[in-house]
Amino acid sequence: MAGFNATDEEKRRMAMKGYSFDEENPYIPGAEGPVKTTYHNPKTGQEFKNLPADSYNLVHYLSRGLQIGPAPVILKEVWENREAREPNATVTGAELPEELKDPTAKLRDEIQELKDMIRGMAKGQTPSPIQEIDVIIEEEKEEEPDIPYDTQLGLII
Repeated sequence: MAGFNATDEEKRRMAMKGYSFDEENPYIPGAEGPVKTTYHNPKTGQEFKNLPADSYNLVHYLSRGLQIGPAPVILKEVWENREAREPNATVTGAELPEELKDPTAKLRDEIQELKDMIRGMAKGQTPSPIQEIDVIIEEEKEEEPDIPYDTQLGLII
């Protein structure tokens, strides 16, 4: 350990307290970080590994319904096989809405429509989208009312 100078007496006293002065693998108690543990959801069997187990986090996770320790074998199997049983279900077991079952289906349809439109434009069968936009803009133009400039408009409150 670079920068750590201790006398033989200090090393002996610290070794009695559990410290190690091995150059390759020094050990200082408490330097390994906070204590970690595994929690599990007792309803679903989902495991959350390597979460902090200090008093604050313990109360935090327990108040949200998790339990300390790995899930029982039966619950763990239920969690691991959930997609085989219900491929379109959410974690809570609710059915997925249609638009989330295959979110790319709508995009695939739109891409296919664009490809067909491009092919039609190349063959001269489909009008250009720019021409269609010009027609839409012309239809949406509103004509301004013909009001003489010397007329005072009423104030609407």
